[in-house]
Amino acid sequence: MVGKAKKWKNGIDTGPTYKVQGCFVARFVIFIGASMSRNVSGGAYEVVRDAIASYQRQADKEPWQNDHDAAMRCFDLEEILWVGNGIFDVITQFDENNQSRCLSGAVEYDPELTNSIKDLYRTWFESGSNFIPRLERCRKEFGHVANSEGFLSRRREAEGILTEDSVYFSSRVIVDLRDEALDEFRAGNVDNCSGCQ
Repeated sequence: MVGKAKKWKNGIDTGPTYKVQGCFVARFVIFIGASMSRNVSGGAYEVVRDAIASYQRQADKEPWQNDHDAAMRCFDLEEILWVGNGIFDVITQFDENNQSRCLSGAVEYDPELTNSIKDLYRTWFESGSNFIPRLERCRKEFGHVANSEGFLSRRREAEGILTEDSVYFSSRVIVDLRDEALDEFRAGNVDNCSGCQ
């Protein structure tokens, strides 16, 4: 604490101002607290009070606790990625079963079901995007993060599934091969591998 003085703001006694390491954080907090307690309902004041309490708890932590908390957040992320990988695998199995039934003629092709499956992939992919910054922080701090390689591989696969073929296969040669294969399939010139093992 460097200095102490009485401050006034809009006719409100904000109490003493403490200069802490060159900034006026304490004055701001005291001013907000005084303003809230005199001019605003208790809800906003409680938010500020709780924020100060949380800030104080962080300041009071032993140095090892911060390292432990960071390690636990990464451990939690490893488990979340494991669950996410499992969810992706279930979606993929459902997709493969649907495609196999369609190709074998057991069921009619259903574009609504295909779009619903794509929506499942999209939801999985978009939800997983939220974990990328956490994953990068954990890798930077701890190196290896369990389940991360499988997660990133599945993200690339989902991106390929969700990207339109014309964008994903930008090479003209690949597009021509795809179109030729589809034409052959539609013409009935392709064995559906019903006897394949």
